[in-house]
Amino acid sequence: MFIKVLYIINEVFVITCFVFLSVTKTKTNAPVTCTDAYIITVCVHVTPPLTKKAPE
Repeated sequence: MFIKVLYIINEVFVITCFVFLSVTKTKTNAPVTCTDAYIITVCVHVTPPLTKKAPE
């Protein structure tokens, strides 16, 4: 149960990250930079390994 909750939090966090970046880029018409790629990578990989496995 706890792992499932962690997994959901992880998903929400990653989605929020992408949405935030997309909205920011769209509003400012800024090109995607290396920094953005780095932020996305951090967003995807910052979570503990437990959350990587999808709950059955």
